[in-house]
Amino acid sequence: MKRTDYFFFQKKIQLVLISILAFLNLWTCSKVNNPAGLDGSVGMQLFIADTTRTFDNMNMSPIANANIRVYLKEYDEYHKYRSDQNGCLTLKDLRLGTYSIQAEKNYGGYNRFGSLEMELSIPNTVYADTIYVKIDTLAGIVINELYYCGAANSGRFYRDQYVELYNNSDSVQYLDKLIIARVRNGHADEETFETFYCYRFPGDGASYPVNPGEFVLLAQTARNYIADGIENSIDLSTADWEFYDESSNDYDNPAVPNIPRMTKLAKEKSNDFYMHLRADEICLIKVEHEDQIKVSYETTTGFDGSSDTHEYFQFPFCCVIDAVSYNYQNLLPKTLPDFIDSGFAGYKMDRYSGQSIERHAPGTGAAGYDRNDSSFDFATLISPTPDFQHDMGIVIRP
Repeated sequence: MKRTDYFFFQKKIQLVLISILAFLNLWTCSKVNNPAGLDGSVGMQLFIADTTRTFDNMNMSPIANANIRVYLKEYDEYHKYRSDQNGCLTLKDLRLGTYSIQAEKNYGGYNRFGSLEMELSIPNTVYADTIYVKIDTLAGIVINELYYCGAANSGRFYRDQYVELYNNSDSVQYLDKLIIARVRNGHADEETFETFYCYRFPGDGASYPVNPGEFVLLAQTARNYIADGIENSIDLSTADWEFYDESSNDYDNPAVPNIPRMTKLAKEKSNDFYMHLRADEICLIKVEHEDQIKVSYETTTGFDGSSDTHEYFQFPFCCVIDAVSYNYQNLLPKTLPDFIDSGFAGYKMDRYSGQSIERHAPGTGAAGYDRNDSSFDFATLISPTPDFQHDMGIVIRP
């Protein structure tokens, strides 16, 4: 047998053994009663498998007492469990629907994490699967909080929107040339997607450092709206950055540095960085080469015969370093693929409620929690917390 053939033969044997181990462990799983569902005897069996060889020298071994979080999207239900000594969890009497599942355990100073999605669609069926867990690496700069829905008053005011960034890594990161944009819904292929309202940080690569654990507040407009008399609004006059369109009559706070808008359109086509009040996808982008940025234009004609030109920037998905999908109640289908964000935050967070969404580590509420699933990653807050992490007492839903 050739050396390469022998290698692949070994791999096949290894995969067969892993499958057998997973099957046997599923049969030995202990059972946990979930709150009774409405769809008959639908069950779920999970095996939590370590792939780091931490607990023994096998390529896959069970993880006991792993923290498991289960989210049923259709009913907006969260449940928390732990795996048993065999690395298993069995649930019964479940509702039919789509379940997002995360497994996590900290051991030896390193966090281990894995996730999957299961579709439970057939009554009187037990579904089984394995969550493969690996060492979790810290992300760099993430979108930590979005305040987009508008102040809680009768004036329908939303100019106090902001984006809060956070350095979730253990090293200095840089804002230079990062791009913040809204995703154009429904306009994507397998490799690229379109955006609008694109703004880009200045810099030459190392001009604007962000230290580990540091927040960066980006205001739509850096004003003190409390002093302006806006009921239940906030003070953004000391924000770290301000979105600014120099080709328009956009307000410019001279004490706050600007994030310029990326545009080639004429002055009358300018826009500030507005976020949708109920449903949107906001992304943070870093390109390695300028030719990764493509620009397209579309012209529409109004009922009065006037024409309007729209500008869109196209990027490869590989350039997205973080993204957040939020949705009041399934208003828009997701455009971003699941490997970027498999869920959405802001469920039932209505316009002009004065609420915000912020990353929220389970149990501690710590900043920067990023598992690429906004359904788990974000908490809904009673009120925004610009430039600082929320207190657990103002969390509406975890």
